[in-house]
Amino acid sequence: MIIVTSGSYIAIAVPDTSTVSLQTGLVTNTDGSDFYMGEVANGALADPQVHTGINLPDTDPNARPYLRWNGSAVVTGPDYADYQAQKVVAGKTAALAAYNAIINAGITIASTGTPALDGTYAVTTDAKAVIDGIYTGIKNGDGLPGGGQTFVFRDAAGNGHTFDATSFPNLAKAVRDFLYQAAQGQLPANPWPIP
Repeated sequence: MIIVTSGSYIAIAVPDTSTVSLQTGLVTNTDGSDFYMGEVANGALADPQVHTGINLPDTDPNARPYLRWNGSAVVTGPDYADYQAQKVVAGKTAALAAYNAIINAGITIASTGTPALDGTYAVTTDAKAVIDGIYTGIKNGDGLPGGGQTFVFRDAAGNGHTFDATSFPNLAKAVRDFLYQAAQGQLPANPWPIP
């Protein structure tokens, strides 16, 4: 990288293929594009210096205010750890928001064997508890809700779908795997195929 410094302050960092004019503050990139570096162009930098072949400990442009020039290398500044901690929090917040968006949208089921089961089903904590309860009852031999051979289970829009002891476990497994993928930070398939 090429950096321009003023004391320990890093005014700019650009690729080694760029050119920097300290007279005008003009930075020219290899693709011919250019821009003015305000600090140099406005004379705001005291004793600006150009350094080439510099490695940055963090190449994220947002990290630049937290990096310092020590006279021979770019190092992390005293508030860099706080910056990194804020990035972690922001990343977790974004991941939680993405997860919640997936959960709130629900799972869209596409049944290859029984298209009448197709629909978008809720997968919130409460909805998952109901699905798990019905699945557990089926697997433990308690039968289906209502005691018949089939029962109606409603999707997120309130539309009823008729399930039996084979098709409902397919839905329950799909919801389980859908939620697992979402919790791993993956974007689950939607629609989700079931037999």
